[in-house]
Amino acid sequence: MCTNILESVAVEGSGKGARWFPLAQASVTYDHPQHLSVEHAVNIDFVDRSGGLDGRVGVELTLESARGLAGALLEAVAQAEAFEGYPSGPTASSTAASRAPDATHASAAASSGAS
Repeated sequence: MCTNILESVAVEGSGKGARWFPLAQASVTYDHPQHLSVEHAVNIDFVDRSGGLDGRVGVELTLESARGLAGALLEAVAQAEAFEGYPSGPTASSTAASRAPDATHASAAASSGAS
């Protein structure tokens, strides 16, 4: 059964597949993987929409691995913000959110039947 779990966010960065390309979007789903041998996985797609199939890097992770990656990513960002002198404390996340690209939360639309 499909889960209809999808979160997307605009990103600014680079990805490497067959070549390096600019990233415009990252999508995170919890659904059937293409390669990993589990029923459902956390699937992350980094996308440059203008690059066709060569403009995509896909990752499939178990729930445990995804949680570990999320924790490591948050810790690395916190350390980088401290290194760069960004504010810390309860307002730091709202400051960081105002600097981040807008997120599109598609799970609500998916669960309401919109596509």
